[in-house]
Amino acid sequence: MRYVFKPSSWILGSIGIWPVAFRGIGQHVSIIALVLCNFALGFAIVPCILHIIYDEKDLNIRLKLSGLLGFCLTAMMKYCVLAIRRPKILRCIEHVKSDWWQVGVVNT
Repeated sequence: MRYVFKPSSWILGSIGIWPVAFRGIGQHVSIIALVLCNFALGFAIVPCILHIIYDEKDLNIRLKLSGLLGFCLTAMMKYCVLAIRRPKILRCIEHVKSDWWQVGVVNT
């Protein structure tokens, strides 16, 4: 079961979506990861918006920068949707684990 969940746990754990089984300060690791990821995306979005609005006068360059801005905003929205649906994702993981345990008990 660890072999199956390992890639998912690495990716989702690094962005704070995967459940953490630590006690104490480790319980807050997922919240810290959520804040850091949103901060990193915001760090790219805010200067781009300010540059498009105040500095750039050429329409072609504005359009090119708006493509980058749209990509970053879409990534932030997808990340927020994952964060909002975190309880449902955790429940789904638990269902998969229980199904695997039931199959393991039946086969042995």
